[in-house]
Amino acid sequence: DLKKYLARAVKARILTRIVAQVAAGDGNGGLDDELRTLVSLIVLYLQHSANNNNSNKENNNNQISPDETSELLSLLAPDLKKFYSAIPSLIPSITAILSANLTHLKALANASPPINPTNNSSGSNSNNDSHTSSRTAINKSNNTQTRPSNRLRPLSLKPSPADISLPTQLSNRLRTLRTIQSHDLPTARTKMTVTAAAVLAAHAEVMERVIHILERTKHGVLARGIKARADHVAVVLEGVEGKVCIMRHEMLSAIYTPETTAALTHYRDHLYDTRLRLEERRKQALLELEAYERADMGETGKQAAGGGGEGGSGKPGAMVEIARRYGTLVKEVEGVKMEIRRLGG
Repeated sequence: DLKKYLARAVKARILTRIVAQVAAGDGNGGLDDELRTLVSLIVLYLQHSANNNNSNKENNNNQISPDETSELLSLLAPDLKKFYSAIPSLIPSITAILSANLTHLKALANASPPINPTNNSSGSNSNNDSHTSSRTAINKSNNTQTRPSNRLRPLSLKPSPADISLPTQLSNRLRTLRTIQSHDLPTARTKMTVTAAAVLAAHAEVMERVIHILERTKHGVLARGIKARADHVAVVLEGVEGKVCIMRHEMLSAIYTPETTAALTHYRDHLYDTRLRLEERRKQALLELEAYERADMGETGKQAAGGGGEGGSGKPGAMVEIARRYGTLVKEVEGVKMEIRRLGG
């Protein structure tokens, strides 16, 4: 009966933890926010009740009364009904978590022991010694005890894997893992140290090559030669620039001699005087045109005043008459030219 109660308690604790994982979202199936909140509330209630039971066992004075428990259950009654109705939707997530935990346990139980001939030989020797000692002890005890002669001997003293309990398997595998940790990890660390040393050596060699290449390309003989050539070309260009400036000054001094400069100065003065004379002639021409215009306007006014009694028809002025006569002469000249061409042709 005690084993049954213990198994039931273990199952209840496992289910509580799995439901808590489902509420945290560890399952494959995604839950909505309302259902996740409901499951979290139920998990808190279960954990609180379990903690209260443990504290009541330790402290008999501070016990929760049945009234408080019934009041709490009455408050949580709607949530419990919703939880019972939502259990089918939680089954896939619970199944997934259980299968994952079972897979991890199987992996731990089936961990392979380290292959070490020396250890195996020593282990086999120790096992043989232990088997021989145990067999001698069993033979002694069998010799001392009387047993019926018709009893059959077992085929093998090694228990079957089904008879070995899970805690025994876990302890064996834990021992195997500790053996692996004690034997294989130092070897792996040594290999890792050797590999790290090789990597550091390769890195140092690469850095040395990089430094040599930089020294050759930037600070080496080739770089210094290129820099010297560039400095030489710069100096040569500066000399050429100086020579060009000297040639320019020589050409200017050869072209602009004192005689040429004096001649250009006199010519400039002559142009200035010519410009002044042309300005004066322009002013005089404008004054003459204005005088002609005033005279033309005066004669036109006199003719208009004198011919007022003759029907008011005025005669053109002097300038207009001159223009008319000039046009007539041009026409006569053109006519004569045409006659000459006709007679000549």
